[in-house]
Amino acid sequence: MAGASTDEIEVAGQNMRSDVVMVLMEITRDQPDCGLTVDHKRLDQIAALISKKLQPRIGGRYIPKAEHRELERRARNARILEFFKGKPRVAKNYEECRQLFNVSRRLIASILAESNKRKTVQRF
Repeated sequence: MAGASTDEIEVAGQNMRSDVVMVLMEITRDQPDCGLTVDHKRLDQIAALISKKLQPRIGGRYIPKAEHRELERRARNARILEFFKGKPRVAKNYEECRQLFNVSRRLIASILAESNKRKTVQRF
């Protein structure tokens, strides 16, 4: 991740790790005879090792998201923007939005900032 901050790299690593955990859990659920039968703590340990090895191999490569996920993300972002329409951007509203949409405060701030950036560009 060229030019990425330490925080961004750490978040990317955590995201990959949680994705690997989810994949492993799906495999053990969907294919019980696959030979992968471990508890959740061990799955997390295995996922940490896998993601640590995968990051340098695929980091920085473009991996397209599934189209439906992109559409879901855009719809969620639009609902978040609608939530804040006419409301002050104060902690209470961030917390309510965070709970309503099950997203982080940082993601909400990012969505709002991106919206402001687009509005500024459209003015010129």
